[in-house]
Amino acid sequence: MIMELLWQNISTSRRELTKLFLYKNFWGCTR
Repeated sequence: MIMELLWQNISTSRRELTKLFLYKNFWGCTR
């Protein structure tokens, strides 16, 4: 239960980090 919750949390933050990284990369390229 706790491991599942933790894994879900890590999964979510990883997705957000990837989105943020791609977003910053995109703006870095266009500027």
